[in-house]
Amino acid sequence: MATERTETILIIDDEPSIRMLFRAFLEDHGFTVSEAENGRIGLDMFRRARPDLILIDLQMPEFSGLDVLDAVTRESANTPVIVVSGTGILADVVEALHRGAWDFILKPVEESGVLLHAIEKTLDRARLIRENLAYREHLEEQIRERAASLERRTEELNELTYLASHDLQEPVRQLVAFSGLLQVDLGEDLSEKVSRDLHFISAAARRVSRLMQDLLELSRIGRLEVDRRPVALSDCADRAIAALVERMNETTVDLSRDELPQIEADAVQVFQLYLSLIDNAIKYRDADRTLRIRLTAVRENQQWVFGVRDNGIGIRKEYADQAFVPFKQLHGRDESGGTGMGLAICRKIVEHHGGRIWVESEYGHGAHFRFTLGGNPRNEACVPEAADPVSCY
Repeated sequence: MATERTETILIIDDEPSIRMLFRAFLEDHGFTVSEAENGRIGLDMFRRARPDLILIDLQMPEFSGLDVLDAVTRESANTPVIVVSGTGILADVVEALHRGAWDFILKPVEESGVLLHAIEKTLDRARLIRENLAYREHLEEQIRERAASLERRTEELNELTYLASHDLQEPVRQLVAFSGLLQVDLGEDLSEKVSRDLHFISAAARRVSRLMQDLLELSRIGRLEVDRRPVALSDCADRAIAALVERMNETTVDLSRDELPQIEADAVQVFQLYLSLIDNAIKYRDADRTLRIRLTAVRENQQWVFGVRDNGIGIRKEYADQAFVPFKQLHGRDESGGTGMGLAICRKIVEHHGGRIWVESEYGHGAHFRFTLGGNPRNEACVPEAADPVSCY
């Protein structure tokens, strides 16, 4: 007695004797079998009740086995098809395999074991593919769920950061104001020790205030959408330089730049990016030599790579990856007076554009902060035919 099986097989062949032979053999081995006398009927039966496997004759009048194979592969690539062909037309077998057939059997099928082996092997392969697809879909669903969860947590963290920074601003401002008023109220009666202590309190309060402002800015950037438009980077750089002119006048700065292209980006955020990177170069200059800053732009691997290079004090290689971590200061606080948030904001801007940012530096010999803005190969230099770029002003 045949073992009952759950698989269904569709036989498509215009020879009644072949269909009868195959059907009897397969039913004896427990398969559920249906049959069609030509390609059109077979394709209609396939569409109504998707079988687990199709046995199809290649040589049929009007609507050939290759025509049916093309339709089945197009509509359900995971439905296995075994083609059956005469020994004199092996070229058709090769063509069928090229078009998506899973296996082939040559007529006449003299050994029933050959047919059973081909069917069981193909069904096992199809089962393995289904299991792999199901597992992949399960993993993709888990990834989607975790990504959604991470996005929710990020939004919650940004919201918390914003609220905490915003709400702390007022008490910090009061601390700065009243420490100054206390110094005025005490006047000349202030001892040197008390004066020093008040100075420390005021300086610490101002530093906390700057930290809160930078946290608010980091949170704000994290909540913004990137408004991509044609942008003249030279305008963004000019505006950043103008905003830093007073700081640059405090020291001697030799600033130069490559020809900056027009790209698609968020003009306001790119201005802020240049502002932070140029300010960083000024902040970490070497006091023993003239500060040289160059804004760079080169094409690498079909994308623009931009940068801000300086000859300042540089960063040790082992600390390069930590440069963009919030609150991380790689130099003493007294050297810069910064909060450690500037480069974290730069990274947030670049990542929002789908790019990346990194630093190339040799300690004592300057640093080159380099970044991409989306890896878009369509970003091109300005040309006369291009649309008017968006100004950063």
